[in-house]
Amino acid sequence: MTWASDAYTRSPHYVNLVGVSASCDQCHIPYDSIHATPVEYVKLLWFKADRGAKDFWKSHKTIATQEEWTKRRPLLRTTFENYLTSHNYITCRGCHALDSFTGPRSQMKVLIDKDVIKAPAVDCL
Repeated sequence: MTWASDAYTRSPHYVNLVGVSASCDQCHIPYDSIHATPVEYVKLLWFKADRGAKDFWKSHKTIATQEEWTKRRPLLRTTFENYLTSHNYITCRGCHALDSFTGPRSQMKVLIDKDVIKAPAVDCL
């Protein structure tokens, strides 16, 4: 995760004007356990078990060099974008909700994003 972590620490999800950093699980786990229905909670547990098993199995396959990271990044990006799309950007919506917009420019954010965020299907990318 060295190269992914390095890219993340330079991104707006780590450093931003609001001062709130998104943790890895906030983007990579599709359900919010606090607000989950019983069915979603079971799906969340299944997802975590499945992802944990995959991570354990792949833990010996590291990306050792910058060149290897650069080579694999397009496939990793496509895989993650497919994941976001298949879950209707539920992880994005956890933070990018109208009621979480605060600060001096929040009214502009609400005006710009009100229709997008309330839409049943969104393409955040």
